[in-house]
Amino acid sequence: MKPVLLAIAAAVLTLNGTAAAYADTSTGAGAVEITQDSTNVSTSIGMHFSFTSTVQNTSDQPVTGLVAHLNVVSLDSNVYVDPEDWSSKRTQYLPEIPAKSSTPQSWSVQAVNDGTFVIYVAVTTAAGGSPVVGGPALHVDVAAQRSINAGGILPIAAAVPVVLLGLLVTTRVRRRRLT
Repeated sequence: MKPVLLAIAAAVLTLNGTAAAYADTSTGAGAVEITQDSTNVSTSIGMHFSFTSTVQNTSDQPVTGLVAHLNVVSLDSNVYVDPEDWSSKRTQYLPEIPAKSSTPQSWSVQAVNDGTFVIYVAVTTAAGGSPVVGGPALHVDVAAQRSINAGGILPIAAAVPVVLLGLLVTTRVRRRRLT
């Protein structure tokens, strides 16, 4: 199967929420499958959450040189996503995975935008030329966080008018005493 068709098949598997897999016989990488411990997250802007993906080698040979990468996609065309804002560690170089074994990867993410998103892990070989496998989708609903004290500014915003009013009253009282 051509690499482009494998990528499309991986995307379809990802959107359906099932584990994605491929068999790369050209490089001897064997068969790789990605699963994860979560399928849905509900959070709000600024909150941190984490999940674990697992890359399993389903072949009879060890697999080396794999790279896992975290991806963030907005399901709203009006929301721009900069994945680097969501996670500072989006690429993990995997150790050798023995035959019929697996290795987990922990991912830490911070919700930056409100809306509905899909987060998934893609795996390929560091040597390149191998198909990219997309893992199952983690559906993330991020609520807009409305804060009356955004950035701790409420005390300052309340104090400035009070201080100005106090200065005005003090100035008028002094002027009256002097006249």
